[in-house]
Amino acid sequence: MYVDRDERDALVLFFFIGDPDNGSTYVLRKVAAQNAPATATPAPRGESGQ
Repeated sequence: MYVDRDERDALVLFFFIGDPDNGSTYVLRKVAAQNAPATATPAPRGESGQ
């Protein structure tokens, strides 16, 4: 797991999938609803700042 800041200076929690040199990441995003399930979605290349 890695922590970075996005373009709005908010904290971003993410992890790499496969080879870290490929830059394929999944970014974890907080869901506003209290009982909503947690989700992880593929990040566009470069969004994580890595």
